[in-house]
This record gives sequence, C-alpha cells and structure tokens, in this order.
Amino acid sequence: MQPLEAVADEGVNLEASWESVFGEVQSGRDALYELELKVTGSREEYSNGLLVLDLPDNESVPVMYSQLEDEQIGDTYSTDENGLIQVGDLLFGDYYFVEVEAPEGYALSNEPLPFTVDLPGTISESGEVTGEMVEVEKDNYEMPEIDKKIVDPDTGDLVNELDINRTAEYGYQIDSQLPGNIQDYVEYYVTDNLDARLSLVEDSIEVTADGEPFNGVNISVEGQLITAEVTDFAALEGVSMLTMTYTAAINPAAELNPEETGIPNDAALSFNNDQGEDGDIETPPTTVRPIDGGVTVVKLDADDGSTLEGAIFDLLDAEGNQVQLPESSVIRVNGEEVSSLEGLTTDEAGQIIITGLNVGDYQLKEVQAPTYTDENGEEKAYRLPAKPFTVTITEESAEENQVNVENSKSGWEIPDTGGKGTLGFTLLGSVIMVTALLIFWFRRKKNTGE
Repeated sequence: MQPLEAVADEGVNLEASWESVFGEVQSGRDALYELELKVTGSREEYSNGLLVLDLPDNESVPVMYSQLEDEQIGDTYSTDENGLIQVGDLLFGDYYFVEVEAPEGYALSNEPLPFTVDLPGTISESGEVTGEMVEVEKDNYEMPEIDKKIVDPDTGDLVNELDINRTAEYGYQIDSQLPGNIQDYVEYYVTDNLDARLSLVEDSIEVTADGEPFNGVNISVEGQLITAEVTDFAALEGVSMLTMTYTAAINPAAELNPEETGIPNDAALSFNNDQGEDGDIETPPTTVRPIDGGVTVVKLDADDGSTLEGAIFDLLDAEGNQVQLPESSVIRVNGEEVSSLEGLTTDEAGQIIITGLNVGDYQLKEVQAPTYTDENGEEKAYRLPAKPFTVTITEESAEENQVNVENSKSGWEIPDTGGKGTLGFTLLGSVIMVTALLIFWFRRKKNTGE
C-alpha cells in the first residue's frame, strides 16, 4: 500500500500510511486518537476517492476506506482438492476474483467474480471461521472436444481405418462435444481439409444437434476445404453434441506414397468462449487405403496347351455391363494406361495382364477367337466359348491371379445369345425333332399292320 501524507499541529512529527490507519479499523472498531489527524491522498495515485480523517481530541469517529480499483492486493491462489480458496485479513471493501488459469480439461472464464467485505470475520490457518465469512461460487465448463471417424459403408460402424475400392463411396462423421455454456460462445466452427486424393460427394454434407437437423450453421466448400460455422449459438443451449457428416470417395487415380499405409485425413475445431479461452483442436488422422488387384489372362490351345496370340476379350462388370473408366486411373493393361477394358488382345505370349482393378467380380468374355492353319493350309478360327467366364479380383497381384482360357479347333461356333446363329440352330433343331417323330410314327404303323 502507498504511504499517505500526514498533516498535524505544528511541532508534531507524525507520519501516517494506509497500514497505520487501517490497522486500527480493519476489524470494524472505531479509531480513537488524542490529536487532530488529517490524512489526504490523491484520487489518481492512491484510491478510488479522496479519504480525509479529521479526529478532534478525545473523540472516537468510525473510519471507512475505499478500495484501490483494479489492483491485485494479494497472492495468486489455487483451489485445493475440494475446489476451495480461503482468504483472510481483508479490509472492508469491494473485491473480485479473476480466474487466470482453469483446471485441466476446463475452459478459462475470466469474467470477474465480485464480492463485498462489510462485516468482521476471520479464517484461521486450519480453516476455522469466526464471525462472518463471504462465500462466492465460480462455475467452470469443460473444454469442447472433437472426434472424427470413418463410416464403414458395409456395416455402418465408426472406424479409424478403412480398406476400400477407388470410387466406392463411404462416409465421414465428425462429432463435437459442446461445452455447457455454448450459448455464450462467440466463435465455433469445424473445418475439414480433404486430401487431394479424395473427393467430396456433392450435396452430402449434413449437420445435426443431438441427432436432429440443425440449420444454425453456415456450411461452405472452397476447393477441398469444408467449413461448418455456428451462427445461432442460442439455439444450441442445452445441446451436448454437434455432428457433421458427409460422403467421400477415393479418386480413381489415387496412389499411396511409399511411406504411406493409407490416405490420411483429419478435422479441426476453432472456438472462442468470450471469457479468455480460445484455440484450435485437431483430431487424430483417419486413413482410407485404396485396394486393388490384378489378373493375367492366358489363352491356350485346348489340344496341345500352346499359347495363342490374337484372341480378343472384353472385361465387363459382374452384371455384364461395360466398365466405365475415368480419364485417369491406375488401371493398366500390359503396363499401358487404357481408356476401355473392351477389345483387349492377347500378346505374342498369349497373355493379357490387367492391374489396378477394383476388388470384386467381373465377366471375361471372348469376342474374337484366334486363328490357326489346318492340314489343308486353310486359315480357320478357333471355337469361341459359349459363355463368359467369371473372374474374381482380390488384392492378389496379376502374377498371383492367373486365368487360363482354352480354345478348341473343332466344333461349331455357338453364339452367346441372340442373332442369326441362334435362329439357325433353332430351325435345325426343329427339323431334327420333326424327322424323329415321322420315323417313330411310320415304324409304329408298320408294326401294327395298319
């Protein structure tokens, strides 16, 4: 405390200070002096107001004082294991506590907590209270939290890692645990910066509050950056969980770097509680791993097992439809990038090597058989298989997954479905059946003597 100027009768050598004066009055007792004492102080330098004491001889006068404004008057205190702070020996006046550090896991709240001391009381070192004690309470709210998971499209489970085909859709779910005083916050937004190898499915972003659709957010997408910013804090009062979901897919040309085990992606929360606590929290990364496999198609002569060059195949999806390829993908045929999986031709080794295929079932259909030269020197075509072959792609490499397709030099070419060939065989079959019936009828007539 600052010393004050003391003015007394001439010849009296007296110095006074806040300590000497208030030491007599801090317990609430009257101050009694045997001389006229005047204590003055500057408003700007010493106190909220001007304090003047004028005590006539042998008279007792109650003395009050003004508290210094916005000046720390004691130590920095920490709550004990019971969450308590006890402070004694305070002079009468107005005070307030200001939190400068919150307990671990809780957000800082620096809003002043005022109180007034105007009745006598003491607190011993053991915590025993005599007289009056002022009690004040301070509430702290837990820090907000954020977590990001992948939604498994097959099971609906929330996972940290997922193996999935390129272009196959899956979900992300970002959960934010809201603080109990979210309605007092002035800033709260979630950001998710998608890896360049991932694509957001259009119009798939949804935000819910405790499971119900919530419109009090502004959602924006700029390039790969997704932002959901809260605009209606009052509507979140009493809400415990804010959730953002969206659908994504791995790009068809996405490849992992040598040191990677998957494509990482995380989310971040930025906030400001308007009470001294702001910051950013990032989630641990989730990872999606593109899976693919390959197949080696080998064309063989059914008689001698020799490989055949020049057979042409279409690789179709499981339903027999054309596999649509994007402009850029990881699919390669005999090491070359292709724009279609139709019209694939066996090389001089009788092989077609296909890599980078999504895992799943396909149909391998031979559309043009290779040719051979018969014993008369005539060039003829091998017989086409009647039906497509089912090819299953796993994570095995093309070297590990080999499909042998044999062709015979003899037999008619039987078309797969439809066309003039089918009509011809149908007519031929009908003629054979009619002939057989006529023979049967004539034999029966002869045996009966008719």
